[in-house]
Amino acid sequence: MKPSRTKLTSCFSVLVVALTGTLCGQVLRPVDTSNRIDLASLKLPSFSIFGLPLSGDPIESGDLVEQSRLDDFLHKVNAERAKDGLKEGDYLWIVPMILYKSRGLFYKDSWTSEEVKQGQMITRFLGRLADKPDLIIIEPDQDSFGKGLARLRDWFVSLCRDNRTLASMIFTLDSGPFFGEEIAVNRVRAMRLIGSVAIPKQRARFVLMTDETQPEPMVVGVINSDNSVRWLKRLRGTPKARIANAALAERKMVTQEGYGFVLRLIADWSSKGQRCSLYLDESLRLRFYYLSW
Repeated sequence: MKPSRTKLTSCFSVLVVALTGTLCGQVLRPVDTSNRIDLASLKLPSFSIFGLPLSGDPIESGDLVEQSRLDDFLHKVNAERAKDGLKEGDYLWIVPMILYKSRGLFYKDSWTSEEVKQGQMITRFLGRLADKPDLIIIEPDQDSFGKGLARLRDWFVSLCRDNRTLASMIFTLDSGPFFGEEIAVNRVRAMRLIGSVAIPKQRARFVLMTDETQPEPMVVGVINSDNSVRWLKRLRGTPKARIANAALAERKMVTQEGYGFVLRLIADWSSKGQRCSLYLDESLRLRFYYLSW
């Protein structure tokens, strides 16, 4: 568990407040159809990997976010930064939660005055949180607001495409993320198979093996149906503890829309029988994994 993340959790518990009613108000001005915002440029990635429902119903307006709670969270983050050098990964988990709450803004090509205020509020928060002033929407006219949402969406997409920032946006009190240690594929002959999960659509299988000559013997990888090896990585849990043993918790992969797959292992790490959540991308490459504490 990350101590700095735990400190911010109490602040988060009261951060996003659902207000009653739906967004209302008048559109600021008629939209010039010759300069209409392209809705495809505003489409958000799936939220499935973050433990949130999928991208949402386009006609649903997200709950509003309370300004004072956002300010309190920023104050906490800045205080922790000044005190012990808070890292980006300790607070990025709030980003998909804020965008999920505000997802209704991204299914439109025109916005009411209340929606514009909400969008300006969340971009001020995220711009200050990430130290990216270019994310902040200042001008309230429809064209500027739509382009501002597109910038925000592009930034979020860039975070989702980088395994390190993607892992940091998953809210968990487990330890990690870990990325494993690359192993030469020709080492496979010296390893013993522990278990496998078939992936028929990609003519491959996920394998869990042991290399008993090593202090951290557990190895994961993907092997094609012709027995050629795509990749191998050693499961490492250092510096806290070594992963001495592991087994498949279940012989299946859970699909994460837009991101790939998750497998569940049971690992002997800081104690026996701890949960390990292992993420693969859509091409079956290892993204990262988390270990329970």
